[in-house]
Amino acid sequence: MTALLAVDVGNTNTVLGVFRDGELAAHWRIQTVAERTSDEYAVLIKTLLDPPTDPNGEPFWFPNWTRLVYAGDGLFSSEEDIYNPNRDAPGVVAAWLEAGGRFDSDKFLQPNA
Repeated sequence: MTALLAVDVGNTNTVLGVFRDGELAAHWRIQTVAERTSDEYAVLIKTLLDPPTDPNGEPFWFPNWTRLVYAGDGLFSSEEDIYNPNRDAPGVVAAWLEAGGRFDSDKFLQPNA
């Protein structure tokens, strides 16, 4: 399978499209914001794309709650992500490793007991 991410940047909107094997599989329209950094756009685009999955097609995920505080003028004053890594991460990471995932480092922080 081949995939292509197409990006059309306009003055007010940016249109993104994913083509798989020559067919449009998904598309989105997001606001063009000159003040956004390339990293912010990368994170935004990454959240739209398919999540990684195990060989059975199940996504690697765990429950998460995000609190954003809107500051006005299209900006947020804070973000808070809430999840339980001691409960949720070991199973997700184990499934990812079983599916062929590999770490780039052998140095790991240990979870709090």
